[in-house]
Amino acid sequence: MTVQDVTLSETPEAAPPRFSVWRSIKIGAFHIGSSMTDVLLSGIWNRVMITDLGVVAWPVSLLLAARYFLSPLAIWAGHQSDTHPIFGTRRTWYIWL
Repeated sequence: MTVQDVTLSETPEAAPPRFSVWRSIKIGAFHIGSSMTDVLLSGIWNRVMITDLGVVAWPVSLLLAARYFLSPLAIWAGHQSDTHPIFGTRRTWYIWL
């Protein structure tokens, strides 16, 4: 059996999914909205908490950076939701948690 015979006998189900522009736009829209919210919140927290209320800058900076510090947990939670179902569903209960 040659390499060419193996590639011809593969089933169409084994092929990777095709690129979808619509799916990429939906995924990208979440990140764009999240970034716009981050910009608005950082401006408000900077103005109100640091300037007007006189709060020191490090707690405000820690709150702003928490999103980036916790991002590795999102990767782990995504893996858990894909591999370990809760009550027969994969992602629903992880979203509720």
